[in-house]
Order: sequence, then C-alpha cells, then structure tokens
Amino acid sequence: MSRSRRDALRPRALAAVDGVPVPTLLGRHADGIDAAAQADDIAAREGFLQVRFLAAYFRSGIDMARGELDLAAHHERVAAEFVDAAKPLQAALLAACAAWRGLYGQDWIEACAHGERSMQVARTLAAPSYRIHYGIPYVAGLLECGATDVARAVLDEQRRAIAGTALDCFVPLLLAVEARGSECAGDPVRARQLVADLWRRAAEREHGRYLSWLKPWMSRYADWGLQDGVEPGFIRTMIATYGWQPEPDCSAHWPWPVRIQPLGRFEVTVNGAPLQFGRKLPRRPLDLLRALVAHGGGVPEHTLADHLWPELEADAAHKSLGAALHRLRALLGQADAVILKGARLSLAPRRVWVDASAFGAAIESCRALTPGADEHLASARRARELYRGAFLADDRDDAWILSTRERLRGRFIQLVDATARALESGARHRDAADWYESGIEVDDLAEAFHHGLMRCLIELDCEPDAIRAYRRLQRVLSRAFGRSPSPSIEALYLSIASAV
Repeated sequence: MSRSRRDALRPRALAAVDGVPVPTLLGRHADGIDAAAQADDIAAREGFLQVRFLAAYFRSGIDMARGELDLAAHHERVAAEFVDAAKPLQAALLAACAAWRGLYGQDWIEACAHGERSMQVARTLAAPSYRIHYGIPYVAGLLECGATDVARAVLDEQRRAIAGTALDCFVPLLLAVEARGSECAGDPVRARQLVADLWRRAAEREHGRYLSWLKPWMSRYADWGLQDGVEPGFIRTMIATYGWQPEPDCSAHWPWPVRIQPLGRFEVTVNGAPLQFGRKLPRRPLDLLRALVAHGGGVPEHTLADHLWPELEADAAHKSLGAALHRLRALLGQADAVILKGARLSLAPRRVWVDASAFGAAIESCRALTPGADEHLASARRARELYRGAFLADDRDDAWILSTRERLRGRFIQLVDATARALESGARHRDAADWYESGIEVDDLAEAFHHGLMRCLIELDCEPDAIRAYRRLQRVLSRAFGRSPSPSIEALYLSIASAV
C-alpha cells in the first residue's frame, strides 16, 4: 500500500480509538467495543502498533466496567504485545490497567503494587489527570490494606494536582475515595457525610460519570444517598446508566425491580407499581411466592412440591410446581427474579427485595453492636421501621408461615427489650418510652414492656400517663387471663397513685 494511503488511514484509526473512552464513560459499552474493534481492524491491516495498543488498552477498561475481569486480563496481554519500550507512558498505562483490575476484583495487593508503579510515572507527567487515573486504584489498595496514612498523603497530592484547574470533574471521585477511607478508619458518620457531599457535587455539574470507576463501592454509596434523600433523581439515573447492581443489604430505597413486603399487609410491587391481577387471583403462583419468602433461602423443588400439592403424586406435584413457577415469573415480569439452580428455587437477591430479609439483616447488625450506641440505634430504628406487623398476617394455617411469623416476632421483641433497656439505663427515658410503646403494639401481653414504660413516664414526671399505662395493662390481662398485673407492677402503681 502506498505511503499516502497509510497516511490517510492513520487519522481514521486514531479517530476510531479516540472514540472509545467517551461512550464508555457514558455507560454505552457496546458503542465503545465497536469503536475499539474498528480501530484495531484498521491498525492491524496497516501495522499501526500504537493504535493497536490503545484499542486493546481501552477494551480492557470496558471489560472491567462490564465485570468481565478475565476478558480484561486477556486484552491487557494483547496490549502488552504492542508496547513500545521507548515510550514509558505505555508501560505505565498497562500498570494502571492492572491496578484498576485489582480494584474491580478487590485484589488490593495487586491494586497497590501496580498502582504504585503507574503513579511513579504520573508524577513525571505535566497533565494532572494522570495522577487521578493512575492514583485512584493505588489509594484504594492502600486503604483496604490498612496503609491509611500513605493513602491520605496520596489523596492530598491528587487534590493539590487538580486545584485551580478545570478538572473539578474529579472532585466527586476523590470524595468517594475519602469516604471509603473514613469507612476503613471506623468513622461511618463521616463517611456518610462525604457521600452526601459527593452526590451533591456530582449532580450540581453533571460530574458523576467518573464515579462509575469505583464500582465496588458505588452501589452502597448510591443506596446511602437514596436513603438520605440526597439527589435521588440523579442517583437513579446513574444506577440505570451504568447498570449498578444492588448489594444484598441495600435498602428499600434502591430501585429494585421487584419489592415484596410480607410484614404487615402483603404487598408486591414491580418496577415501582403495585402488582396488578386480572379478574381471577393467581392463587398458586402467589402461594409459591409466599413459600419462597417464608423459607428465606434456596428451597428444594421436591420440598416445595410436597408442601404446596400434598394431595398429588410426586410427578404430578413437580409438574404443577413447574407451571406455577412459569406463571410466577410471568406475573412478576422478571424471568430472572426467581432462580432455579441445583434443583433449588430461590428469589434473586439482586433483583428482589424482601422486607423480612432486610429486617433480619438489620437485626444481625444490631447484635454485633453495643446496645444504646449510635450505630446500634440506627440499625435498630431501621429494623423497627421494617417491622410493619406480623409476617403474612392473613395466612392462618401454613406451618412454614406460622414458624417464620413467630421467629420474626420473637426477634423484634428481643430487639425492643434490649434497645429500650439500654436507653433507660442511659437515662434517655423519652426514647426508651417510645421503644417500650413499640413493643406493646406488637405484644400487649408483655408485662416487662408495660413496666418499663411506667418507669420511664415516672422519670419524665408524667405520673398520670404512667397510671393510664397501668390501667391499659390491667384491662388487657383481665380480658386475656382473668388476672391482675405482677406484684412489682402493682407496687409501682400504688406508689404513684397515692401521690397523684
């Protein structure tokens, strides 16, 4: 081929490869892949090794964003074949690529090692953006490996590098890294403040696209922003654009495709709208859904078939289960909402949110914390908000449902007791009284809650309210058991009744 034709094709190849990053940043991965393939096709024919290097390098980044880390490693190896030894920047780009792959795969030692090498080159370059691109996985690796002081120093260096430049688009990215640093340092309150700030800054000037680089953290940070009501519209757009998937403990504020609320009134919403039925209630698909929710995990097919169709032979029951599963998926409009794997059925944790599961997770968080501490109270409040009432309260005779109902009710009562007592011992009597009332709403026969409520009301100089609390208990016990409150409660009542 003539030199003039090669010279004419080179700008086309460079233009094609330059067209890879923008659609990738905008979440249009297919467009980025097409641009990289076009650039590589021209470069392979014409021997443009630099373009082939860049096409493979950018393709590796797209693979990482799509979660295909093995394919990303393959394209890194392809790029390495075209590295020009006379251009140290290319070696630095490959090191940065490996560092980012370490971040995406949460291999923090790799993120540190490769990130440090690429950052050394970045410090020799005039453009401050290299310190961001090369340095972020390095800082992340340092934080996760416990090298907090070094991480903060590099983060400060990055801030200084972009200060006074037009690169304020990177500010939300740096705030996200700082928030992760606060998490690692055991300061969740500060982390949450930084996350709120990053969403405000990102939404203010549409600077959120670089946040997609921090995929391991952004689902959680998006959920925090939604919980706190910080730029919810912007966050939902980011979730949809970049395909962020929820973590199992993401809250009800996340835009879940399917939301199931068996606590209290049974409700199912699909894509934000209540599930609509035709003239005939789809009883069997809903029975299957209730059974899956009650079990809370992968249920063997034969167990479900025997439970829901006990009157049928095994083959007929299994066939009925298959039909009910098909109808349930159609009802939810999400074929992947119910998973069949290894002859077990379960609800997909990244597609379906269940309030009973979220309640259980909040309870477990409470158990790991000191009762009455701020973190414990935050988790306890989340659990209390989720517990809207008894599990599938309208179902009366299903053994699975009854068992789950009593288990969740017991866990809620234990939570109320531990939290109220901790608040009471800390002289936070108003808050404790509120928790005791929450317990009474669920179990009005629990004398300990009535007793605790009376004590708190007395401490708050609300003796008339304490007397009313006693009389309420007196009526409840009389109707249920035909007896009076315990001697200790009677003594407490008499001590204040004579003084009022």
